[in-house]
Amino acid sequence: MFAILITLHVIVCVILVGLVLMQQGDGGGIAGAFGGGMAESFLGAKASKFLTKGTAVLAVLFFVICISLTILTGKKTESLFEGPEAANQEQVEKAAGAEPVQDEAKGE
Repeated sequence: MFAILITLHVIVCVILVGLVLMQQGDGGGIAGAFGGGMAESFLGAKASKFLTKGTAVLAVLFFVICISLTILTGKKTESLFEGPEAANQEQVEKAAGAEPVQDEAKGE
């Protein structure tokens, strides 16, 4: 599930960046310098409406996936900094009822 969401997230990000770059800005700006009007040639006269709606839909999907990934990541018990061995050791010590070993380098 996590890998599927990551893959979908990357795909949505790439498409979202492409849609934003295809839109023509209000002042012309950098979009006009690099062919910002190319969307009209590909999509016809109503390209700006399509690009605006597509950007809004993909932005909502982007935020939903971000929140989903945050929730799924919060449920993991492994620590990214200490590695899976340290997290497993803490779980074993808690199950055995022993106090966790204090790290002298940290000064705890």
